[in-house]
Parts: sequence; C-alpha cells; structure tokens
Amino acid sequence: MYFHVIGFSRGLLASLLVLIVALPQNVFAQAPHLVTPAELHRELLTAARMREQNRQTLRQFPSSEAGKTRSELPIVILSKSREQLRL
Repeated sequence: MYFHVIGFSRGLLASLLVLIVALPQNVFAQAPHLVTPAELHRELLTAARMREQNRQTLRQFPSSEAGKTRSELPIVILSKSREQLRL
C-alpha cells in the first residue's frame, strides 16, 4: 500500500510538471490588466502636476505672510529664552 501512495504521488507530480512545461509562459499574462495604460498615464500626469504645484508653493512660501511670520518666530523664541536666562 505504501508503494501505491508513492507511485500515485510521483505520477501526480510528473503530470503537474508536464502541464506546467507544456503551457506557454505568457498564458497567465494575457489576462486583462487591472490598470490600463491610459489610467497609468493619467495618474502619472496627475502626480507630475501635484509635484509642480508643491514646488511652486515652496518657492512662494518665504515671501508670503505666513513665511515671514514663521521666519521671525525662531528669533522671537531665542530672544525670549535669553531674557528668561538673564532673570
């Protein structure tokens, strides 16, 4: 009985290997893609636009009101801490 199980396992394994080798490699790659090239291109353009918008925001930040107040903030904190140390 033990030999029957081994023989059956070998036959099953051999059949599986023949099936894998006999099928062309690109059979599974021919399934419909989840993302179409048009969607990929659209997302690429969206990412590029967002990156450019972020760059422009960073370039404009130092000249904006928020940028000016933020640049003065470390000076104010430093002067306050110096005053507290003198007391």
